[in-house]
Amino acid sequence: SYRKTKSGGLFKTSEFKAILNEATSNENWNISNSKLQVLADHTYNWEDYNVIMKHLWAKVQSKPKEWRKIYKALNCMDYLCKNGAPRVVQEIKDDLYKIRTLQDFAMSENGVDRGQGVRDKSRELCELLSDPTMLQNEREFARQTREKLQGTSQGGGSAMGSGGMVGMGGMGGPPTSMSSSSIGQG
Repeated sequence: SYRKTKSGGLFKTSEFKAILNEATSNENWNISNSKLQVLADHTYNWEDYNVIMKHLWAKVQSKPKEWRKIYKALNCMDYLCKNGAPRVVQEIKDDLYKIRTLQDFAMSENGVDRGQGVRDKSRELCELLSDPTMLQNEREFARQTREKLQGTSQGGGSAMGSGGMVGMGGMGGPPTSMSSSSIGQG
C-alpha cells in the first residue's frame, strides 16, 4: 500500500522500514540524506514515528561490538532532531541520559579504538539538545537548505554538508524532500 508523505511524495508504507534498517545496519557505510529525509517525513505520522523511535532506541542500546549500529542510530537521531517532527526532539530530550552515557563508550577491535565516533556523536547530540538556540538555528538552517535544494535540484543534484550532515528542519510546518547526498563517517 502507498501513503502520501508530508513533502507530497508517495512511499510504500514498508519502504521507510527498509530505510530504517539500512540506516542502522552494521555495514561499514552510511546512508544518504535523501533516505534519512524519508524517515524525517515519516516522523510526522504517529504510527511511523513510534516504529522509528522504538527502533532507534533499541539500536542505541546494542552491544558494544555492534558500535556501527549505535553510531548510525545516533546519526539518525541527530538528523531527525534537525529535520523531523518536533516531538522527536522532545522524546530524545526526555531520555537524554541514555545518550549521555555513550560519551564514555569504549570499544576496541584488534587494538583499534572504535568508540570515538560514538563518543563524539553522543556529545554533539547532547550539546544540541541542551542548547535551545542552537537547536532552533540548526532546524531553521535545515529547513532553508531543504527548500533551496528542492528549488534548485529537482532533477536530482547532490547536496553537500559539513560535519557529515546536510540540513536540519524547520520548527513547525511540513518537511520538504531533499536530493541525495552521502553522509561522511565522523
